[in-house]
Amino acid sequence: MSNALPLKGIRVLDLSGLLPGPLLTLYLSDLGAEIWKLEHPRLGDGGRHLFKKITNSTSYFEMLHRNKKGITLHWKKPETFPILKKLLGAVDVLVEGFRPGTLEEAGLGREFLLDSFPRLVFASLTGYGKEGKDSKFAGHDLNYMALSGNLHQTSRMAKPVGFQMADVSGSLHALSGILALLYQREKTSRGGEVQISMALSAIPFQILNYGAFVGAGLEPIPEEGLLDGGLPNYMTYQTKDGRHVALGTLEEPFFRAFVHLAGLKDQLEYLPLEKQNFPKIKSILKEYFQSNTLEDLKPLFESSEACLTPVLSPSEVVEQRSGMDFFKQNDNLYFRTNLGLNQSQDEFCKAPMLGENNLEVYTTIGFSKEEIENWKEKKWI
Repeated sequence: MSNALPLKGIRVLDLSGLLPGPLLTLYLSDLGAEIWKLEHPRLGDGGRHLFKKITNSTSYFEMLHRNKKGITLHWKKPETFPILKKLLGAVDVLVEGFRPGTLEEAGLGREFLLDSFPRLVFASLTGYGKEGKDSKFAGHDLNYMALSGNLHQTSRMAKPVGFQMADVSGSLHALSGILALLYQREKTSRGGEVQISMALSAIPFQILNYGAFVGAGLEPIPEEGLLDGGLPNYMTYQTKDGRHVALGTLEEPFFRAFVHLAGLKDQLEYLPLEKQNFPKIKSILKEYFQSNTLEDLKPLFESSEACLTPVLSPSEVVEQRSGMDFFKQNDNLYFRTNLGLNQSQDEFCKAPMLGENNLEVYTTIGFSKEEIENWKEKKWI
């Protein structure tokens, strides 16, 4: 059986920045694709500057851009259009994350791309899609979470959740679309466009609540639903030492297993897991957890049937689960993409410096060293 990664030989031109596009191309890279990360020759990706003033580190950028090749081009200048066109002719996939109309203004509209590069798969990641009244609106993950119903369910105060759910979901939706069009291209020799709305990508997270409302007219109340605090057996609890644990015994057999393992048989064994008993069960569980430290509960964390886990901070995840979710190489910390393949990259390379691979990539597609030096003088790259 070949160990070659499934997208080996596929080239991707990534014009995007910050999180959604770079995360998408990281997945494509881990599937074997060669990523050409194109940045502004002086500004670069905004992710290069996040947290750097605090730690003098670019770990955020490193995590998202390992194994990619970095090139620069002031591609919005009309004079550089022939260079960009040559790049597009040499790749299989284009990824961009600009507001609708940005590529069109640069002469890279949908029709031009389809006509000029019929085998190209191009993915546009936008906040609200490319059409409709919201399409030109600026937005961020918090806005998409608000419009999809997710923020409503975070708490009674509709507080921000502290992570980018819609952005990551948008990356994964785009990945699915790109892979589908690459497969279609094998049969038809034609690529096509993937249009992703971050706001729309956040919708599936509320499927259970949409179903309850549409099917039974039940309006979900924050902190009282099946999955956000309404059930005593699917809940977070505070421990004696001020930490928190997550009890995920959604099905009753798992809850009964937890009850036995926790030594709560006398108090809970014969108390049916029914709505009228929820306050009593919550009270018993609250008292139980507040009388135990995180260390006391370690045997339950190690049980395969208890469905009890500590609530870890990001630093604890890195420290405690390194080797499974994270790995270190050359003093840099990276996370593993969960693609479910037996194949894997043999070696991980650091994220590129700004324009690090200009000479390699541009000569690969037919430009001379002299031309590249001339572009430098003109500040095109």
